[in-house]
Amino acid sequence: MEKSNKMEGQSRKGLSDEQKKKIAELRSIAKAKIAEAEIMMDSRIAKVLGEPESVQLLHEGFAQEKEKIEAKVERDVEKIREEG
Repeated sequence: MEKSNKMEGQSRKGLSDEQKKKIAELRSIAKAKIAEAEIMMDSRIAKVLGEPESVQLLHEGFAQEKEKIEAKVERDVEKIREEG
């Protein structure tokens, strides 16, 4: 594991300023999408507070959406790293 951490650290040090900028932008967009999804979930939860099963489904849906967004951004970040 230590070896992989060193290799990962080396690859990050080798990123150009443009790559760093693109990665930061991707992560910022992902963060905004997650925040938007959370706001939508909260709004929907407010409408179904008396229905525990519905609330649970909304939480599960949000967790799935968040995972999907995070996975996509990490794939995109990896592509950018590979460009260099």
